[in-house]
Amino acid sequence: MSKEVNEMSSAPEERDVYSYSHPPRNPTPEERNVRQWTNHSEQTFRSYGASEKNPGTAAYRHCVPPGLVWRWQKRSRRYRTLEGLFFEVRKENLYQEKTIMEGFNLLRRILVIAVILIAVSPASAFDESSSSRDVGMPDVTRSSFVFDRSGVQPLWSLDNKPTLYLVSNSHIDTQWNWTVQDTIREYVPRTFFDNFKLFEQFPNYKFNFEGVIHYMFFKEYHPEAWPTLQAYVARGRWKLAGSWINAIDPNVPSSESLMRQALYGKRFFRREFGAVSRDIYLPDSFGFPYSLPSIARHSGLISFSTQKLRWGSFIPAPFAVGRWEGVDGSSVVAALRGGNYVQEVRSDVSIDKNWNADLTHLGNGKKVGFRYFGVGDMGGAPDATSVQWVERALSNARAEARVLNTSADQLAQDLAPEDYAALPVYKGELVMKTHGVGCYTSQAAMKNWNRRNEQLGDAAERASVAADWLGGSPYPSDKLRNAWTRVLWHQFHDDVTGTCIPQAYLFSWHDELISLNQFSRITSDATGAIATGLDTRVKGVPLVIYNPLAMDRRDAVEATIHFEKQSPKAVRVFDATTDREVPSQILSSGGDIVKILILADVPSVGFKVFDVRPADAASAMTSRLAVTERSLENARYRVRLDENGDVASLIDKDAGLELLKAPARLELLDDKSVEWPAWEIQWEAVSKPPRAYVSGSQIKIVENGPVRVALEVTRSADGSTFVQRINLTEGLRHPFP
Repeated sequence: MSKEVNEMSSAPEERDVYSYSHPPRNPTPEERNVRQWTNHSEQTFRSYGASEKNPGTAAYRHCVPPGLVWRWQKRSRRYRTLEGLFFEVRKENLYQEKTIMEGFNLLRRILVIAVILIAVSPASAFDESSSSRDVGMPDVTRSSFVFDRSGVQPLWSLDNKPTLYLVSNSHIDTQWNWTVQDTIREYVPRTFFDNFKLFEQFPNYKFNFEGVIHYMFFKEYHPEAWPTLQAYVARGRWKLAGSWINAIDPNVPSSESLMRQALYGKRFFRREFGAVSRDIYLPDSFGFPYSLPSIARHSGLISFSTQKLRWGSFIPAPFAVGRWEGVDGSSVVAALRGGNYVQEVRSDVSIDKNWNADLTHLGNGKKVGFRYFGVGDMGGAPDATSVQWVERALSNARAEARVLNTSADQLAQDLAPEDYAALPVYKGELVMKTHGVGCYTSQAAMKNWNRRNEQLGDAAERASVAADWLGGSPYPSDKLRNAWTRVLWHQFHDDVTGTCIPQAYLFSWHDELISLNQFSRITSDATGAIATGLDTRVKGVPLVIYNPLAMDRRDAVEATIHFEKQSPKAVRVFDATTDREVPSQILSSGGDIVKILILADVPSVGFKVFDVRPADAASAMTSRLAVTERSLENARYRVRLDENGDVASLIDKDAGLELLKAPARLELLDDKSVEWPAWEIQWEAVSKPPRAYVSGSQIKIVENGPVRVALEVTRSADGSTFVQRINLTEGLRHPFP
């Protein structure tokens, strides 16, 4: 056999998910901003085997990509294909192989496992569900919809006296114009200890705090004070909020990640405090998708609050308090005009119309309102003067409005069914023009690694379930949870969006890469354990392909094959189950390595063996693919490029329909963002007609095989060079010829 390959040997060491160094004292601003950041950056570079001159190459080199390739030694097994999580074993009991699988050294047995990783999210199990119904265009209406109130504990029975829910706030940007080290060292302890002092001084004051990761930081770095916090939570003085690992951006992450935010966040709250919050608390995020209410309800959450729309939303906040309905008809009580989240209180809010005039009418004289007060971004606590005014409002029995200083989810818990039915309803997106334009293209590496972690984490879990069920390796719960928690907290609304300072991304990238390597190891162990039970007795090199999707799949798969000696002139690939040849083509070769592309059929959440055989000539299989310097075509689509190199036509041949109204062109726009030029593009800039288009193309054919064809388009404009690759694979709906 040829030499072993271990692509994960140079991965950085795993470290605790919450540890980011322990400075022994509070440093000076100069030390914090220069010296300690420099020291950490050097450690980060060293941990990846990189130098300060070339950090990016090292980071990518040691980041195991989704297209994982390992070596696999031939094994004599009888099963060519495993289908689904409950694998169908047709002739013999796979458990006969269990003793061989146990204690098996994966890295010494691997020849090739190529992993298909364009993953869709599995269904997450929560305690509630909602029915689907048709949803129209965004509008504000009245509805008779009644909430499921299971597990809801009302605090007040609303009457005809207006009620203002006053929510204290201490929002922490885990990273922004500072790093997570500053947050751990200064902002987290200041938030907890300053509010403890206010509890002692003001007996009626209640504090509301979100961001499970900040609780985790406090428990790790200040364990002596943790029982004090638990006591305040039990007494109702400290209110849990948010239920998510962090106050994230809800637009970049997948829906699966948003549900995991609640799953892991509520797990921590329940374990540490015996209670959970029932809300999504995002006072400072940059816009909110139409899917968010549905995700919230399926995660067991009933309310949502923000104040960000006042910064410049595309659609003005439709109400102060109402019901926001999601894509499947599920809805949450939404407080959309919470006021400034860093607002000081300098009046009796029970009689001050600046505080209690923006109310929602529920009928029968009932009115409710929702407002924030407190501090933001760098944590801490409301100032004592604000709390004094709040206590005065709480005790003002003769005021027109009743004031409740409580949690962010209490309003939703207090509404009776008839109150829910009376709320105004909004259906649609709540997106921003301010901040929500350029930040979604800033720091592209961060967004790339976040998505790859989402895909690989999902694939690792599915493979681990199968491996555990087959007796190959135990399910790695703690490792998966730690890796996921690290990814989830970096989905913070200033982190994954790309609005932090460069120093912060040393920590972000490092954590993303650690999680990628952890998920890679887990996937490697699980798929290796499963593959030991497959029949890999083939004529050439056995290739095991894993499909983590919950559906049968036919797709193009790239794999790197190691041969015992010199790489062959050509290869042919066969389905080991049927011994039928499948389309394949060589992408590159050198030494004993050949990188190939094959068109594989693999069952849902399944594993399948293929036989890669050396050959004197490439496969003679016919294909429906065709390519010229101006066109690409497969069985379903015909694509045409114009003289500028733009895709000018896309025809669905089955439907007989042209899918483009005009060419898809690269536009040149001018942006003159002043306040946040590093990451914000002004809405007005993208709303204007383009200054010019990129044109003057050079087009060449770079791939022409039975699996995939591709064109490379190179253009220059205003000192920049644009290189695009347009590829088309064999039609996925059609059987092999």
